[in-house]
Amino acid sequence: MVYVIIGFFIFILGLLGIFVPIYFQAKNLKREEIFEILKEEYIKFSPYQAEQEKRRKEISEIKERELVAGVENELESYRHRREEGGKDLTKFELKHERRLTELLSRYKNV
Repeated sequence: MVYVIIGFFIFILGLLGIFVPIYFQAKNLKREEIFEILKEEYIKFSPYQAEQEKRRKEISEIKERELVAGVENELESYRHRREEGGKDLTKFELKHERRLTELLSRYKNV
């Protein structure tokens, strides 16, 4: 019973560790600042350094609308994979999806 209670508290702390930084980081930012964070999150999608560098080069030339469209396509691919049923998202992909969704919604609302 003690282990269940301790596990529950660790679970709650983990959820707070994910959502609290996202909330405070994007809370009072300007549109340009949110765009820069969105760019960095889009680059960080790939866990491999070489692919991150490739995306970084592509993004340096990309325009605002194209990045937003790319992020929306990325989120749409996550939704399709989830709807197919057999393909579960990894923890990294789930965290990345939440982060991109939060930033994109804040970017569009600013």
